[in-house]
Amino acid sequence: MLTDEKDAPSTETATAGEESETGSVPSERRAPRRRRPRPALLVAGVLVVLLVAGAVGAGFWWNAGRESVERREAAVSAAQDMAVALVSVSSETADADVRRIMDGAVGDFGKIFAENLDSYVDIVRKGGVQARGEVASAGLERIDDSTARVLVAMRASVVNQQAPQGEDRTYRMAVEMTEQPDGRWLADQVEFVP
Repeated sequence: MLTDEKDAPSTETATAGEESETGSVPSERRAPRRRRPRPALLVAGVLVVLLVAGAVGAGFWWNAGRESVERREAAVSAAQDMAVALVSVSSETADADVRRIMDGAVGDFGKIFAENLDSYVDIVRKGGVQARGEVASAGLERIDDSTARVLVAMRASVVNQQAPQGEDRTYRMAVEMTEQPDGRWLADQVEFVP
């Protein structure tokens, strides 16, 4: 049986750049369809963004906490230095001892101490005072934007005319500290507490 060529199925395929007999463009030539993002990729992208944001936020939080700890430590350290300066005086170095106290004082305490400076030096010299103190313990009672209250317990060895053999003493102080614009903490008020 002979068949007409027209009726026979075509074995030819359309090559690139040609149209098939039906007039359609082969699949290779069709315009690419826009792919929708896969849900898994979208979720992964969101997770990456959240992780980066969380890491940045944690970094800021950690840094703020670190600065807060540093401020607290600086306030306590400055209060301890002031307490040691107040308790550690000598008739031989009275002028330098007083300067050290004045360097750490501000506000009411600095004003009152400056007003009584000469009588303080005179008492230390005439009494033959030799006192050395050390911090037994210290703790921060409170701190805010620019002030802190530090409690300091001191042990001191004191030699003077009333105690020529020397005697051990203990002191407890509440030291009000004020933070200066340069970051230093200075004593604004010192109170000896029972």
